[in-house]
Amino acid sequence: MAGNGRKRPSTGSLTQALCDDLRGRILNGEYAGASFLPSESALCDTHAVSRITVRRALKRLADGGWIASRPGKGWEVLWNRPDEPVQARRVVGLVYRNGPDAEVIFGAARKRFDEEGWATRFFPGYISDEEVASSLPLEQLRGILCYSGVPLSRSFLDRAQEHDVRVVCIGHEVHQSYDCVSVDNMFSFELLAAHLIKEGHRHIAYLSADVLTERDPGFVRRESGYRAAMRNHGLRPAIFYLPQNVFDGVGDESRVLEWLSDLREQGRPPTAIICTTCGLANGLLGLLAREGLRLPEDILVTGFAPMYSDEMLREHGLDRYLALEDPDEQMGEVGANRLLSRLAGDTSRAHLTLLRPKFVVYRRTRQWAATTIST
Repeated sequence: MAGNGRKRPSTGSLTQALCDDLRGRILNGEYAGASFLPSESALCDTHAVSRITVRRALKRLADGGWIASRPGKGWEVLWNRPDEPVQARRVVGLVYRNGPDAEVIFGAARKRFDEEGWATRFFPGYISDEEVASSLPLEQLRGILCYSGVPLSRSFLDRAQEHDVRVVCIGHEVHQSYDCVSVDNMFSFELLAAHLIKEGHRHIAYLSADVLTERDPGFVRRESGYRAAMRNHGLRPAIFYLPQNVFDGVGDESRVLEWLSDLREQGRPPTAIICTTCGLANGLLGLLAREGLRLPEDILVTGFAPMYSDEMLREHGLDRYLALEDPDEQMGEVGANRLLSRLAGDTSRAHLTLLRPKFVVYRRTRQWAATTIST
């Protein structure tokens, strides 16, 4: 308590009060869509708060999709009054779950939209979640760029069509009634398996997950690519599925060890194992290291590039790790360009764009570095 007996307002309450005031001014049209808020210094003066309070309030508004930072210009208002004609709004929604890959993909997309004068609003979550899809304010948007490994629901697509909202999806590679951008998963895994065969491996195993194979068409195509490479070289595939796309306790570890033991008894001890996710690869590396196997001398574990390669490689004491690296930035740019084309009036039939990954080796140097060895 202060000497006068009154408690000083907390920074949190000041931040919320400023946030509520600015949101109210946006709603009543004082700060209209596509205009800019007053400078941080001006907000400090008019509201008698510190700069840190102003910045926290602005971040909350930005996280909620009300405003966006424009370097060199200030904070642009994204929200539009309901009575403004939809055609006058240059706002697209970005729907995805936060993560390192998603930030790269949608960071590249944001850059393209910004270059063309389109504002973006971020809506966190998976669009395949009906609650997320149904909560999107389609009446305030002209387009949606989203990420989903599975096809979008018919009910969402009908709502988007009703509001004349163009939709482009990144993440699945099946022809749909809307534009899709994805990695060519079949090519990727056929390339990876063929490279291992060229390096002299003849017993190459494949570790995936039931939940992925059942729900995500991309994982079915990854397996098809692996099978194709093995078949083309007259080799017998060896495939095992865990329930989830990560190791979930000692039960999963025991099942994998039993599978590897059975392969050895059959005279097919794997010298390389392809994992369909970096989570499976990380779990497998830890399991094999605890079993006393030398990595990669005894068994080479490979798959898609890990999200945190430096941590994974350091943890398992690896000098190198062979992996496929998704063209994340390119996916974001291509997805944004497809949506921009639709917003400009392109009425051609839906496109399916498949991109090829990079084939890289992460090497242990003073700092971890990825080296492209083929594309």
